[in-house]
Amino acid sequence: MILIAIFAIIELVVVLLLPTYHRLAWFFFYTAISNFCIPWLPHEPAVLLYGTLFSPWLVALTGGIATCLIELFNYQLLQEIMKLKPLKVLKEKATYQRLESYFKKAPFFSLVFTGFTPVPFAPFRVFAVTSDYSLPLYILAVFVGRTPRYYILALTGKMINLPFWSYGIILAIFIGIILLAHKQKRIDRC
Repeated sequence: MILIAIFAIIELVVVLLLPTYHRLAWFFFYTAISNFCIPWLPHEPAVLLYGTLFSPWLVALTGGIATCLIELFNYQLLQEIMKLKPLKVLKEKATYQRLESYFKKAPFFSLVFTGFTPVPFAPFRVFAVTSDYSLPLYILAVFVGRTPRYYILALTGKMINLPFWSYGIILAIFIGIILLAHKQKRIDRC
């Protein structure tokens, strides 16, 4: 609820003070939601689209700040979730402890690398929480990893400059891939 209030205030401030950038406030909101806990909305099509509408640097900074804001929330939420008994048991397993020990050898680099590349970020987010990695360093690593990624995507969007409707198709394809992967995981479990 607090997050929604923060986004509403940001939107209101942008609409009142910088009305030409109000669409960027929607990008801010979408980016944050697409990075909530376990990512379920693809952010790449939105970054490509907004790269055609605004400066790639502005898109990258907006996306980086939105991601950092939601990661503050994610970190705190995961701290509480990891206290649940079934997850405490998971943390005690040898495999988990071995993987977490690899993360601890280079946590900042691991977070930057997975934030910048297509390597799934969510497991590293969990390792950051369970290893009590510094929250300020975590947020800095997220910003350092995600912002250049957003810049490259926004610049790509500006360079290819597809018609507006094509981004809807790209989004639908990404969501379809996510749904198919989820369905395949459920089938594999049976």
